[in-house]
Amino acid sequence: MNTENIRADIAAFADSEESVLIDKSFVVFQRERQEYTCRLVESVPGQLDIEVNGTRMPYYRFLAEELGRLSVLAESIRQKRKDVVPYIDTQALLTDSSGRDSAPGSALGILERKCAERSPMETALVFLTAEAGEGKTALLRRLTQRRATEYGQGKANSLLLHIDTQGRSFVRLEEAVARELGQLRISGLFYSGVVRLIRRGLLAIAIDGFDELLAEVGSGEAYSGLGAFLRQLGGSGIVIAAARSAYFQTENYAAQTRLLSELPDVQVSVEQMRLKKWEREQTVAFFSRYRNEATGNRILDPEALYDELARLVGETHVILQRPFLVYTMARMLASTPGSAQEIVRGMGDSGLQIVPFVIKSFLKREVEEKW
Repeated sequence: MNTENIRADIAAFADSEESVLIDKSFVVFQRERQEYTCRLVESVPGQLDIEVNGTRMPYYRFLAEELGRLSVLAESIRQKRKDVVPYIDTQALLTDSSGRDSAPGSALGILERKCAERSPMETALVFLTAEAGEGKTALLRRLTQRRATEYGQGKANSLLLHIDTQGRSFVRLEEAVARELGQLRISGLFYSGVVRLIRRGLLAIAIDGFDELLAEVGSGEAYSGLGAFLRQLGGSGIVIAAARSAYFQTENYAAQTRLLSELPDVQVSVEQMRLKKWEREQTVAFFSRYRNEATGNRILDPEALYDELARLVGETHVILQRPFLVYTMARMLASTPGSAQEIVRGMGDSGLQIVPFVIKSFLKREVEEKW
């Protein structure tokens, strides 16, 4: 680690870049109008420590806690960002830059491994794709909460910052990051600091609703903005961009990702992670764990309920395969007294009222909350 990297790290959190002075092993800077004098010490070959106010710690801990305040950020995420309950994991496929698919696996597990891994030679960009209502946002919310909890317990050395751009008119990623940090009320952490933390592998970032940026500002500008952000990362860090599958089919995803992979002077690996539709196992598991928020009622005999619905609409119907639709249906059935299976049967084969109700709720969500 050279002097210029250390200067760039500290300058991202200092009151002014010009206020950072490094003379031999001493570092002086101002932050929030308070002056700090630190001393750099190499205790063993390759391990850099720093002394601050008489306390000695590894440099990366100084960067994460004294400057980045990641413990504060982790606690704020746990308190201010709602978890997904119940959460049912989804199967996913990971496609590398050569077009090869991995074996299906846990979506949560795949993304968590991506966030934990860190290559010092390249930025890892993962496009998370699925159809509307198939659980992209729920997956990112759950992973954000899990990383925050594990960081607080000392089981993880990095966090995931979930930037939700859905329904927002953001032109630049910097604006979205500033809004998220403002809502979390993290003082002294700004966009420049987020970039340095990502570069150092202490923070990963998930841009949720990248397809809406494509629609808002146009694909060329959105990808150009993403390219500019990747250049700021300088060939390190983890970036997740979530979007509906349809946009990658219409916006020439393959050509755009080749351009991102070939950015000058920046090494970027691009992968696509595709969520699979729910099958009987996941839908029944959700029915089993769901509790109505208002009444606390649960669904009786979830397996029989699934079988009855599958008989009426078919196992491949969207209301049994997309998590948001399953949730909407479960909320309706659990709020009605009596057996959910009996309620469904009472609707009749030809007049299954639950289907248009669920679809209408889905469309309302897409228009009012997402767009």
